[in-house]
Amino acid sequence: MKKEIRICHGKSCGHSAKHILDVAQKKIQKENLGHKISAEQCHCMGECKKGPNIQIVENGKKEVKHHISPRSIETEVDILSGKKQKPTQSPGEAKNALDSLLSGGF
Repeated sequence: MKKEIRICHGKSCGHSAKHILDVAQKKIQKENLGHKISAEQCHCMGECKKGPNIQIVENGKKEVKHHISPRSIETEVDILSGKKQKPTQSPGEAKNALDSLLSGGF
């Protein structure tokens, strides 16, 4: 089953969505992953304050990810292709854990 990356193209995310979509599509094409992964724009996901947002659809499961950049969309393509492992923590969770550790709250 083909994996999908849906890139929010709503009003808040739209300012950078086009560039993020271009980066994803170029990486998919460059690495000949079009048979495994697609990237397309979609309507607003309703999480504008956390944007730019994407939705990953894999094996019938949907996962929304926030604060996407051109660099992080390349990482998402690598994860979906199997080139990289999926992180066990989100960057936000890792930062919170580190902040807690550094402040002595462990």
